[in-house]
Amino acid sequence: MLTSKIKSLGSYHPPQIVSPHEIIEDAGLVNLDIEKTHVEDLTGIKTMHHANGGTRPSDIAILAIEKCLEDFDGDLAEIEAVFFCGMTRDMQEPSTAHQISYRCGLNAKFCIDIADACHGFTAGMIAADSFIRTGAFKNILVCTGEVASKGTYHIANRFRKGELGREDVADNIGAFTVGDAGGAAILGPTDDGTGFQAFNTNSKSSVWNACYVDWESNSFAMHMNWISRETIRLVGKMAPETLNNVGWDKSDIEMFIAHQVGRRVHESYMKKLELEKDKAIEIYQDYGNITSVSVPACFDLLKKLGQLNEGMKVLLNSTGSGIVVTQAAYVV
Repeated sequence: MLTSKIKSLGSYHPPQIVSPHEIIEDAGLVNLDIEKTHVEDLTGIKTMHHANGGTRPSDIAILAIEKCLEDFDGDLAEIEAVFFCGMTRDMQEPSTAHQISYRCGLNAKFCIDIADACHGFTAGMIAADSFIRTGAFKNILVCTGEVASKGTYHIANRFRKGELGREDVADNIGAFTVGDAGGAAILGPTDDGTGFQAFNTNSKSSVWNACYVDWESNSFAMHMNWISRETIRLVGKMAPETLNNVGWDKSDIEMFIAHQVGRRVHESYMKKLELEKDKAIEIYQDYGNITSVSVPACFDLLKKLGQLNEGMKVLLNSTGSGIVVTQAAYVV
């Protein structure tokens, strides 16, 4: 049976490292009786990587794509589609995917942007998998570039100017957990039993306002306890069905890759799946919440560390505001 498989990977993290301690102090939250260690105490996030001002989503995506193309064992002409899956785009039109295709020297037939918050990259892989299985396209570049720190400094500035106060901390502190990054993967066909075995997606749209960004109305909220609680419940509910769909048991999972927002949520996933710490990769401590880049960044780091062994069974757990959860069974 024809399935899709990750043929190559690339990720990029800007060199500038910042700590949530610095951002809290810069925002003046210490004057509101908020400890500068508040974010680290709450999430376990110690540092994030932030891009320079003026960096566009395509800029940071291309830095990851260049590494992905170097890793690709094929000709650039074989990449027939580009899906850009970041939360924000360079401009309203054309799609950022068109700019990426041109700037990377590709001649892709189909270039589209797919946005679904932190779940965007996985939404792109689901779409790519469908196109590949039907034979519509052979190789598809799925990519993302996130400069979420623009929101971080916007919120920090509002606190500093007194537009936000002590009562607004809980709804806005999530803005101080995000990092910037780029991620890319080329998906192609395989019939050897490896690759994506199945995707299982579910949503609970009634809690859309647990986490939202609306810059037109200068409105932002990340109710971290609320969205975390709802997401953990949905993950736990879906896991038995996901594993049953491919005939796996919890003990078959050799590596767990999850979108990461912090310690408590990640540990809750591990507990529900009855997994030991060495069966998962954790990157939130050093990079923070890198939104849609979490999934490709984790895959790429595991590959660099030599921990993606042939035949390994991987459970992917991708989440995003909305809320949406996708779990995927993948064989290396």
